[in-house]
Amino acid sequence: MNSNMDKNKLTFDAPCVFEDGCRIWTRIDNKPIGYATLSRNDNIAKLCDIYIYDKSWHLFTLLPKLKIGKNYRNKGYGTELLLYVFQFCTAQHIDVITGTVNGEISRLIPWYKSLGFNVRGKNKLYKKLRS
Repeated sequence: MNSNMDKNKLTFDAPCVFEDGCRIWTRIDNKPIGYATLSRNDNIAKLCDIYIYDKSWHLFTLLPKLKIGKNYRNKGYGTELLLYVFQFCTAQHIDVITGTVNGEISRLIPWYKSLGFNVRGKNKLYKKLRS
């Protein structure tokens, strides 16, 4: 856990039942700071997207390109969110999580590997949660 993160204020908002797809929000003091989007096919979940906000909100009045607020990236929040996704999927009887890495592949692949994912090919993720 990153020392810059206040884990006590971090909460997760997930549906009670995961049938076809869902979005899990992570919040600090009830303010959204990121999310993970999942789809489901039987006992396999696909991680469609995981995103932690780089700024909390935009000032749209006079300076539309000025972002103000906190940067939540590179502070451990994404890791905590993904660990919660693993717990959530296990409770929903998911055996495997798959996904595709997009964007900064050279930075993200080592992060996913550190969280137990196997990488197949250039950017395909696979993690077995249960036997």
